[in-house]
Amino acid sequence: MKILHISTFLQGGAGKVVVDLAKDSINRGHKVSIACTENPVVNYSNYPGHVLELKRMRIPLFFINSTFSRDLSRNLHACRELSKNGSLEGVDLIHSHASIPSLVSLFAKSNGNTRIPVVQTMHGWGIYKNEKQEKQDISILNLVDHVVTISESSRDLLVSKGFKKSNLSVIYNGIETTRTPQSVVKDKDLCQLKQFKKEGYKIVGVVGTVDERKNQKILIEAVRFLPPAIKARFFIIGEGKAIHGLKSICKNYGLSEKIFFTNYKKNGMDFIKSFDCLLSCSVSEGGPPLCLMEAFAERIPVIASSTAEHKEAVFNFENGFIFKSQDAEDLANVLQLVLDKEDLSALVDQAYQHYLEYYTFNNTAAAYRKLYSKTLQKL
Repeated sequence: MKILHISTFLQGGAGKVVVDLAKDSINRGHKVSIACTENPVVNYSNYPGHVLELKRMRIPLFFINSTFSRDLSRNLHACRELSKNGSLEGVDLIHSHASIPSLVSLFAKSNGNTRIPVVQTMHGWGIYKNEKQEKQDISILNLVDHVVTISESSRDLLVSKGFKKSNLSVIYNGIETTRTPQSVVKDKDLCQLKQFKKEGYKIVGVVGTVDERKNQKILIEAVRFLPPAIKARFFIIGEGKAIHGLKSICKNYGLSEKIFFTNYKKNGMDFIKSFDCLLSCSVSEGGPPLCLMEAFAERIPVIASSTAEHKEAVFNFENGFIFKSQDAEDLANVLQLVLDKEDLSALVDQAYQHYLEYYTFNNTAAAYRKLYSKTLQKL
């Protein structure tokens, strides 16, 4: 079988899933290629680590312009590029990872004589769409052969907006079960973090693109409510245009010695392993983010905002902690509770078992292999 993955960008957890699925197919003897947009747009870009992993695996990566823009002329140009560079030659199935890539795929495959099914994963609905864009995306989703959401709440959201139920399923994003050893890469930010730990500080970390959706700002607001006696440092791991503004806020609040920004880190797992607690304060996710699963797998306590997607994976006081979304004072209360606790072993053990049951990459890959087969059998 030959599969073409087409995405906007290879960024964050969604990009990692694309790369991991491609690797799984290659390891099983299939042919795989990937197409996406090359040049960054605002907070969207290709993570260098994802691109390097594809090169290491010798998985072809094609850059086409544009699978991100909603400009139809640029979408048609991307369609022509797909046909011109041979990306569609011999392809049995297209796996799209957003609505505009699906639109480009539908245009491109219509030029050929062979019927190529399109499966789309909706990794996140986002918070920036207007009503017209939402209607456009639902129209596109209703044209593809099958749609996957990465949470039950995202599935219900699509149905509420007019998506057909007949070709819709839920497959959680997962990570590999192997607990990877800490890398030997010397990173100045990681060294600083470890020095703080030696000095008796507890470390709270946030991982992901720094923007309004991930809502790192609420952590800054919450730290202001913490008692001065709390011996903690806070690390925000990720890239984003919002960093400069958040640093200014930290300076104005006198928190620059407590809150640190590292930008993008290829060795993000090394940071997660060193945290005393991982925080996910997003106001919107397509499903439980991979950083939560990585923390579960490494038995690192988790605090998450009360979004429906978080609450599918994090059960308050059972395998993690929930704070009221966008409520800085409540987050401060939960942070203080967690940082003061001496023994969280039972809770992190429960989180690890939940990860094994629902969020391993083996489960994710097996579900997609089954879906690919079922989709091709319908032709």
